[in-house]
Amino acid sequence: MPSRQPCATSLTKGGSTVRDPDEDPRRASGATQSEADAHAAAAEVAEPFEPPPMHVEEDRPSPRFLRLRYDWASPQEAQVIHQAHDVVDRLMVERFPDVYLILAEIQGVVRVQLLDDHGDPRVDEAGHPVWKRTEVGRIEEDYTRLTRKQMESLIGQITTRMFAWEQESEKMWMDAMMAKAQFEDRFAISYNELRGSTSRSTVDDRQQHASMSAADERYYTIYLTVASRRAQALVRSMDRLGQRIKDLLML
Repeated sequence: MPSRQPCATSLTKGGSTVRDPDEDPRRASGATQSEADAHAAAAEVAEPFEPPPMHVEEDRPSPRFLRLRYDWASPQEAQVIHQAHDVVDRLMVERFPDVYLILAEIQGVVRVQLLDDHGDPRVDEAGHPVWKRTEVGRIEEDYTRLTRKQMESLIGQITTRMFAWEQESEKMWMDAMMAKAQFEDRFAISYNELRGSTSRSTVDDRQQHASMSAADERYYTIYLTVASRRAQALVRSMDRLGQRIKDLLML
């Protein structure tokens, strides 16, 4: 039986195999270093953000704490994130139109829309109804206005359409997973681009190069992941709404 060759990233010393110091020890067996780093980078995209710990000396606020920000660093950054929210909002309306029609039907009954000077229903700049509010600014709602027939109709709509909503939510999850796979592929390919260069590159060099090259794929993955989670939250909310209406019918 032929002897097993050592891994390309390993060294032989004194008859034993020694790992290359530049190789990530977390690398899975059988996977290349670029694949392991790409998978780790993609996994971090969907993880909740945890700020790094701040070092405090002698119970005094650190300079980093004193520079604590409460908004984006520049107007351009704020504009981009607001646009991203708007795009996701429009995507939810596009992929789940029935949800918003049902909510509009309920709001049209339990809320009171204000009228303008001509007696026409008032709408805001975005075309949304302007509802009557309490003195503290809360929208007035009276769910006793819903008749039993209306509640039975709402339950029927939510129950029969829940199947399609759940399927659509899973499709959006698949979109996010495919984008994540593309990000991993781009990261791994870019990671290996520095191999064989005239100057020896370290693992950190290759990781930084791969992160910069795959930046577009990373942000697109973040966008689709956020959209997928929004879709899941929307389906859960409609399920709770249907259960609540059922409870009211049982009273």
